[in-house]
Order: sequence, then C-alpha cells, then structure tokens
Amino acid sequence: MNSKIKKALCVAVAGASLVGALSGCSNSKEVSNVVTYWAGIPMGDGSSDAESIPFVQYLHEATGIDVDFTIASSDGGQRTEQFNILIASNEYPDIMESNWAGFKGGAQGAIDQKVIVPLNQYMDEGKLPNFVKYLEEHPEIDKLLKTDSGEYYTIPFIREDDKSRMFNGPILRKDWLDELGLEVPETIDEWENVLAQFKEKKGATAPLTILSNFWDVGAFMGAYGVKNGFILDDSGKVVYGPMQDGYKEFLIKMNDWYKKGLLDNGFAQIDGNMLNSQMTSGKSGAAVFSAGGGMGKWLGAMSDDPTYDLVGAKFPVLNKGDRPRFGTKASAFDGSGASITTSCPEERIDSALKLLDYAYSDEGRNLFNFGKEGVDYTMVDGKPTYTDYVTNNPDGKTMSEMLALETRATGGPFAQSVRYTEQFLGLPQQSAAVDNWRDTDDEKYSLPAVMALTQEESDEYTRIMTNANTLKGEKFVKYIQGTESIDTWDSYIDELKNMGIERAIEIEQAAYERFLSR
Repeated sequence: MNSKIKKALCVAVAGASLVGALSGCSNSKEVSNVVTYWAGIPMGDGSSDAESIPFVQYLHEATGIDVDFTIASSDGGQRTEQFNILIASNEYPDIMESNWAGFKGGAQGAIDQKVIVPLNQYMDEGKLPNFVKYLEEHPEIDKLLKTDSGEYYTIPFIREDDKSRMFNGPILRKDWLDELGLEVPETIDEWENVLAQFKEKKGATAPLTILSNFWDVGAFMGAYGVKNGFILDDSGKVVYGPMQDGYKEFLIKMNDWYKKGLLDNGFAQIDGNMLNSQMTSGKSGAAVFSAGGGMGKWLGAMSDDPTYDLVGAKFPVLNKGDRPRFGTKASAFDGSGASITTSCPEERIDSALKLLDYAYSDEGRNLFNFGKEGVDYTMVDGKPTYTDYVTNNPDGKTMSEMLALETRATGGPFAQSVRYTEQFLGLPQQSAAVDNWRDTDDEKYSLPAVMALTQEESDEYTRIMTNANTLKGEKFVKYIQGTESIDTWDSYIDELKNMGIERAIEIEQAAYERFLSR
C-alpha cells in the first residue's frame, strides 16, 4: 500500500491488529499468512482496537486463522469516507464488509471494477460447503444473493425470521388508553379520535410525534396505499408513491391533523432527543419508533412510574378489518456482507474462504449470534440462552454493549437467529409490538432491496432523483403545514415529470424485471 493511501487510512481509521501490522502496509515481498479484514459492518464498542473485542479472540480460537481486523467507524459518514479511501486506493484488504447494493452499478459494478471477486468458482470447488448447504436449505434466500448475471458475490448478513426484520412501528401510551377507556386504534379515524382525546384529556401538546426522518417509514401514508418512494401497484408494476392519489389524500389528512394540533408542530425537525423527551414527559402519547431504542428505552426511563405503559399498534388502515399494505419489514438480505477482494493473494484465498464459511456452520452460527458457550450463553431446553454476564453485566455494561463486544449478533456475514431477537426484545410489550407490526402485506408491494441498476442507469437515475427528492421533501413540509395549498398538486406532478420521474420509473421497472429473471 503506498504511503499516501496508508496515511489517509491511518487518519480515517485507527486500524487495529489481532496479530500484527496490516500486511498490505508492509514493504516485505513475502506473502504473509495473515488474512486482512475490513469490518465495515459496525462491531465492538466504537473503539478501533480489535484486540479489546472478545469476539475477535473467540473467532481466532475457533478457526485458527490469523486475522488482521481494521474496524470501521461506527459513524455512518466517517465509515463511508473510509470505504471511499479504500476503493480509491485500488489496494484492498483480503476481505471487505460492505453493502454492495449501494455501490455504483451494484455488486456487479464492484465485480466489473475489479474490487471484489465472484464466489461461484469457489462454491463449485467445495470451498464454501456450509454456505452452499445453507442456500440449498433456503432457496428463497438464494435468489437475493446473486447479481443479475448469476454471480454470487458476498457471504451475507441474513435476517431469517420476520420477527428479526421488524424494527419500527406505531407506539402509544397504553396507560392513557386504559384510563380513557379507549381501544388500541386500528383505522385512521380511530387514530384521530385517540390523538384528540390525548390532547383534550391528558394535556398532550404534541399528541403524535414522529422523527423527521421517520416519515419515510410510511406508518400513516401506508393506510392510503403508498410509501415515500418506489412501490409496486396492484398489477405488480413499479410506480412512484409520492405522485399517487393516495399520497395526496395522506397529505390532506396530515394537514388536517396539523391544524387540529394532533401532530407535533415541529414535525419537520424532530430528532431522537426531542422524541425521547416528548414520550417520557407527557407531551406526546404516540410515536413511530423502534421496539428497542424507543419502547425499551422509554419503559426503562419511566420504570419508577408504575402506571407508565406502552403498546405497539398495528399499522393503520382506512377501513376496519383491512390488512395493512405497508409496514417496516426489512428484507431478509439488504446487500450487506463480506466479500473477497481482488487484492487477496492466492496464498490466502483458502484461509479467507474458510474464515467466512465458518459463520455458516452450526458452531459458527452460535458464536456469531450468541458468543462463547459457557461465557455468553448456555443451552437451556435446547435453545441458546444468554447468560447474566450479557444480560445483567456485573460491570454495568448494557446488553447492547455486551453483544457488540462478545458477538456479532446485530450485523455481520452470518445468518441472524430469531433467538437473538427474542431475547434482546425481552419485555412482553416489545414482543407483542413486533408481532403486531409484522402483520402487513409489505413484501407484496415493496421492491426488493437488492435490485441492481447498471452503471449507466445509476448515473441517470441519480441525476433525476437528486432533484425529485428535494422537490418531494419541500412539498411534503409545505403541504402539511399549509404554507402551500394542495391545489398546486397538479403542478407538483408536472414538475416531477419535467425532472424525469417517468424515466426513473422505467429504470426501476427494468431493474425489477431483471431481478425476477434471476
């Protein structure tokens, strides 16, 4: 690695080694047996010191493979900068973790640009036996893991179970509902009544509070058959949600709620700290957020108040008994995983493959999900169960902190077990919320996360959507606040068309059809 790139990486990433300095930075011409690994999916406690992460030690003990880990920043912006420096260097670690769906041209672009190598040959040669066995047992996953040309490119992070793919949804003050004799709302009209009573009878100054970047979740616009991006219509064709009639109806309703004081009047600028304050101070009685960082945090913060309680509601619908069309279900595979790069020398290929394949063995699956047996988990009634060392750490570390150090349960090149989810969301309110949130037709109407645009399509698409997203965001705020009349809707649609939105729809449709043909 040349000194300029090395210096840039050392500034951007305080790399840490399990067994010595990054072999790619050595001036020696001897080929080291140390596999170099860029952990682009966050791991550890935010430190760049791999030696301080017990999981790294456990992995070495289990595989016998010497690995030099460079830990990427936990900050998304810094991590992207670090990734871009690596790509620009043309000198890569042997293994890189990334979401290749976000690479220009997708995973195929990364292959064509000689960043990563296809895995097909190694799979055919029997060098990834556990991974191949997994795909044979999960044919529904197999299609997601290939490029349009049929090339496997990564050892993936898989969320197998629906319960592990649900993070966010509507949350309400259950104690308020009970006190007011109200049922958990299901329809938009029922929601309006609940929010109005929260305002009038509980003094909520912002009955419903939603993070400014959480409107894309589509919790309420889903009732009108749309989301804040490209979706599939009833015929299976790609359409752009923010130009559908249902989106207009949603905006009209939100403007009505805004005028009635049912929405937080700062809805366009709500951050996490504001949301936490609103939901624990009595200013808000409803939100759209996560079971862990929202519901779990708020219940914990209010544990001294025996009356405080929360409930996760199903995603709203217009008509009683309808099934929600959209929710927040993540894809089983979103493009994230660990790939072999073109810089990996032939002498280390087998070790790199063995390391990655280990995560798909039974033993590896347990290590990645639960840590070291006898330390982090034990088998109880045949199920891996976290020990008190993880769930009630004597040094005061939270369960999240312990999992980040002892496991890779939240992300990495492995198949995530639902047992992690069940134990992490240990409160009955959390488990019930996730069960409610997953009752949707999300998969039927949402586009696959791993659809890939060609490099040419990507350039054109980016130009169009940069402008379209800016316009959409501006109109979203203005229409809800009422600073612009919804009567300008037709001109808004014309503006989108002039920006090329119909061409963007064509590009999405072509990518979707290629995906279906895999």
